[in-house]
Amino acid sequence: MLLELLKETLLEGEMMRHPVDSLAWKNFDNVHPSFELEPRNVRLGLESDGFNPFGNMSISYSMWPVVLIPYNLPPLMCMKHAFFMLSLLILGPTAPGNDIDIYLQPLIDKLNDLWDVGVLKGILLVLLVIRIVLHFNYKTIVGTLLSMDGKSKDNFNSCLDLLAMGIRDQLHPIQRGNRVILPIACYSLTSNEKKEFLKFLKEVKVPEGYAYNISRSVQVNERKIFGLKSYDFHVLMQQFLPLAIRGVLHKNVCAVIVELYSFFKKLCSKVLKTNQLEHLENDIIVTLCKLEKIFLPSFFDVMVHLPIHLTSEAKVVGPVQYRWMYPIERYLRTLKSYVRNKSCLEGSIAEEHKQSIRIKPCIRARDVDLIHTREFISWFEERVRRVQIVCLEDELDNLQQLSNIQPAATTTSSSSSPSDSSDPSDPSVVDEERLRHQPSHLSNDDWRWLIHFWGTLEAKVKIMIFS
Repeated sequence: MLLELLKETLLEGEMMRHPVDSLAWKNFDNVHPSFELEPRNVRLGLESDGFNPFGNMSISYSMWPVVLIPYNLPPLMCMKHAFFMLSLLILGPTAPGNDIDIYLQPLIDKLNDLWDVGVLKGILLVLLVIRIVLHFNYKTIVGTLLSMDGKSKDNFNSCLDLLAMGIRDQLHPIQRGNRVILPIACYSLTSNEKKEFLKFLKEVKVPEGYAYNISRSVQVNERKIFGLKSYDFHVLMQQFLPLAIRGVLHKNVCAVIVELYSFFKKLCSKVLKTNQLEHLENDIIVTLCKLEKIFLPSFFDVMVHLPIHLTSEAKVVGPVQYRWMYPIERYLRTLKSYVRNKSCLEGSIAEEHKQSIRIKPCIRARDVDLIHTREFISWFEERVRRVQIVCLEDELDNLQQLSNIQPAATTTSSSSSPSDSSDPSDPSVVDEERLRHQPSHLSNDDWRWLIHFWGTLEAKVKIMIFS
């Protein structure tokens, strides 16, 4: 059973790889020791989010699926769509809002019955309601750096706040006749610097499926970014913005922003260390104090101070990837594709969901390692360019053939310029005589690479080992 496999593979220690390593899970086991003894007892997370099934935002309609997520699965299989349980579909012209508890009441009653009675002997269910992780409003930083309308925290009213509080005299508004001049802050970018910043993001290339094509949402001349989803901002914050701001911001400002982004990158790791969380909790306090010395007071709302509590939350409920909304948002796209008849939305989604459950094969515990191996091999073969060699003997024959072919004699005039000489270490520079002996099963590029490889020390050592 997969539930037994989870209990056997995840051991006690300072590493947090799964919610089973969290304090909430362990505390529940202490309160209910009989529940902990049976590894098949299921622990569930509840999630709900809304989407427009029509794909047309001009139509006011909202659909809120309520999903149950089982956590008694290994990390490789947990949070996969195949194991999501669609329990409710809440329909209406608007979002349910605070009335969602009325819609959830039948589901909660059924879960309470399963807790008291159970389904089978020895199998019970418990509802573990968790709160999704809220990330730092990194849109505020980008909006402030680019002075975007409606998103920047550096404006006239912010400077008036400084004047009223009597702090930072160098940033107070300056009255010159009928004009009011706002001084330039240390984080302000010139027009050329903004273009360089956006040009870097415009030229970023990412692997397929890693993130949205960010270049489509970057407008260099208008100096703004638009149309990105939450996950795209997540990728920008952790991967690209620390590189984009280098060279355009002052090094002291750049260092503090990089510290903030590094905090989120470590917090979102697949494996968390308990002692590392202690350091992160102390470091984020210092980082926020540094930010307060750089940005204006209006920059700091509740979202900015929220990161202080995220490390404590990770200790209680485990790694972030089991609680954030990205898998659910992808699942909503799947549900949206189930809509065939727009006059019967809930019926279309329910029928397609049942069909998808029927065709899914049963996965046994002993198949987990096999699935992981197959997925890795297919990923490796798809992305790594390999030289197509039939077998090891053919490779040795090719190398031996290269050794028997003498390079064509070349004469170099003593008066020739250094620019005319070729670099022997360049793989594109090979001998024409050896090129004419290309085997039929190798392409031109592979044969050129093999000729270049023969001249290296690694090839000679390889021949000595296998010959």
